[in-house]
Amino acid sequence: MFDLPPQVEAVEPNSIQAVEISSAKVVVPYADVNRTVLQVNNQTGYKVFIATTVDNPGQWFGGARPNVNFNGVAIGPSNYLKRNEDLNSAAAFNSFFTMNFKFTAASGDEEFGIRVNQADVFKPDFIDNYYPTFPVGTLDITGYYQVQHRVLGNANIFTISHNQ
Repeated sequence: MFDLPPQVEAVEPNSIQAVEISSAKVVVPYADVNRTVLQVNNQTGYKVFIATTVDNPGQWFGGARPNVNFNGVAIGPSNYLKRNEDLNSAAAFNSFFTMNFKFTAASGDEEFGIRVNQADVFKPDFIDNYYPTFPVGTLDITGYYQVQHRVLGNANIFTISHNQ
């Protein structure tokens, strides 16, 4: 572990510390973790390569976040990848990240991206939908990609399909 300045003391994660404010003791809780899951189903006939960035790393708890778990990975045709994603409880309403998907298809490399709020899993009125994508490169002229977004429990599930 690294040395701390003299005015700082090490505190265990998820612990509670009393802080002196105007001669009154107040208990200040540290941020807790909200466990979620992210799953990407590749229902295309192509292998997909994923690049992921998060808007604000402070909205995530530890290393279980998309830019660590889903950045630089590949998912084969008719396969899936599922990982735990831990949100910081203080930022549980907005935890945005961007995923770019790159396929090597018959017409050449094709790319598109989606912008995701992992905190959608906490919305009780969330309705499954088809996710809007944005082009990153050239899209297939022989068909189109579609991303279905579902929330099941604490999991965001994205299913990519291709109409050939």
